[in-house]
Amino acid sequence: MIKPLIIMGILLIEIASENKNTEVLILSWNSQNSRIINSIRATSSIFTEHTHDQPNVNYRNISPIQIQRNNSLFSGFSKLYIWRLSEDPEFNEKFLSELITISKPSRDCAIFVGPSAVLSKLDQSRRQKFKFEIVVPLDTSESQKFDITNVNSRIIPGINFLDSGNILSGKHFKIACVNALPVSILNQDGHLCGGMLHWFYKHASENLNFTYTIKILPGSGQKLANGTWTLMLGDVQNGKADIGCVAALLTDRYKEFDMTSYLYELSGEFLMALPDTSVNPKVLLTPFNPDVWIVFLVSLCIATSLLFFILARNLKVGDRKYFASLYIAVSSPIAMFAQQSVTLTRRARKFLPLLGLWLFYSLIMSTAYKSKMFISIAFPRLEEFPKNLLQLAKMPDWKISYGYWPSAMFYEWKASTNPLEKSLFDRLVMEPDRTKCILEAFFSPKTVCIEYGITLISLAAKNLSLRANFDSVLISKSRIFQMWVGTAFPKGSLYRDKFSEVVSKYRESGLVWKTIGDVYNNLRVTGREWLLQSKYSDVYQKLDKIFINLNQPFQSLRLQNLTVFFIFHLICCMVSLACFLIEICLMISRTARRFREVVTETTSEHTGSA
Repeated sequence: MIKPLIIMGILLIEIASENKNTEVLILSWNSQNSRIINSIRATSSIFTEHTHDQPNVNYRNISPIQIQRNNSLFSGFSKLYIWRLSEDPEFNEKFLSELITISKPSRDCAIFVGPSAVLSKLDQSRRQKFKFEIVVPLDTSESQKFDITNVNSRIIPGINFLDSGNILSGKHFKIACVNALPVSILNQDGHLCGGMLHWFYKHASENLNFTYTIKILPGSGQKLANGTWTLMLGDVQNGKADIGCVAALLTDRYKEFDMTSYLYELSGEFLMALPDTSVNPKVLLTPFNPDVWIVFLVSLCIATSLLFFILARNLKVGDRKYFASLYIAVSSPIAMFAQQSVTLTRRARKFLPLLGLWLFYSLIMSTAYKSKMFISIAFPRLEEFPKNLLQLAKMPDWKISYGYWPSAMFYEWKASTNPLEKSLFDRLVMEPDRTKCILEAFFSPKTVCIEYGITLISLAAKNLSLRANFDSVLISKSRIFQMWVGTAFPKGSLYRDKFSEVVSKYRESGLVWKTIGDVYNNLRVTGREWLLQSKYSDVYQKLDKIFINLNQPFQSLRLQNLTVFFIFHLICCMVSLACFLIEICLMISRTARRFREVVTETTSEHTGSA
């Protein structure tokens, strides 16, 4: 048997002088270790050892190999694979498939070394996928050297998928995918039965003649500290899957995987219930802005102080007229503002110009207050709700529920250094069940559910579609973490370019959003059928109430809009009653005291007469 080192000695491989970074990879045909066993890099006229980080690879020392470099025949390729074939044809075919997977045939060169009988059994169609293919028969003696001009060589141009045919034909792919609407729809057994990418791969396989199996995972995954990936991308990295069905095109993923062109745009949004129009108790204060209230209170204090100073002038603090003047000074401006009658003393009548000026000011203020109050009752405004992330961050009383799953948005949000995004992330309430997330936002006031926009729309269509002509929830137009989505392949995959071409055509033809629309409409139909079968559920009852309110003509001054004022009136009545009772008690106390004084005086007079 010819030793690998002797084989290298008889191969006079000519590499162009400018191709100094070409890697030469010597392949073993040992069935127990069918991997790259050594890699050496060309520097000047010799190859030196080059370290690989691939796991489960055994290395052995090979002496530097002298190489002639006086010809540019092999310029233009990045890696040179030298493989001595095994005597087992079945193993050779298996190893060739593995070689095609780990290499980039459209840019690499392969030298197949072995007896003619073994070489003739190697699949020629797959062998010729390499840009350069050299077949070296070893039927000669070990000492005979091969001249490069006598090598049976054939230069194959880089593969053009449009011209060279369909390289996917006859292949079987293991696809890892995520469980998220509208990407995938699972049946009761947890098997894929629909969704956007289900139809994408179904149509692609029918047109390009390949087969596939799909494995559903809970998320796309993240990169750990040790360099490995989890979930869907972890399966792609570890070889458990050939394709990651959909993954955000992020920088760290580009470094570890071969990503196709983008399929569609993705962004996070938040969902909330439709705002109500009920009158808020704050309506008693909202007719005026805070600065107007401040000016009014300052002017009230000035008017009260001036009136009291004028009335209490030349009066002692303990005098009864002093307290009467204080009462008049406080109550008169307030009564004028409320447009109530005021009884003035003779002293106060001397200052009618001042009181008239305050009365005119109070008339304007009270008229404006009551007018805006009436408008608020007759035509109540929608409740205040956030329209974007900035407004949501300024509303700490709002609950932020997050439809948690191990997605790119979650990891990007978690690692964000933006103060606004960090403050919102700290408020997140994780809800693994995305259906519960949107239902909580639908039923609970001041609650939002954050998820990918197309997922929120699909979940709402599936669970909240009682009528087809109106939306039962409000989805923000403020996009969070906008990103592009494509398909992930292992680094150096042969099939990435072809799939990238298919993805581009699928996107440019508009089939992406057409398929999403079909999935969305189907979810609406099935969701409505489910709701009609459960008319006594809370979801159905609230949706039906919303629909009735939206279709009824607007009625101003409804009783429910006056609830706040009835409560306010009741409080005023209770305060008035309390004041009235206090006055009665004081009157009874004064009468009793006066009666005792009279009795005491009478008794004293009778005693003195006696």
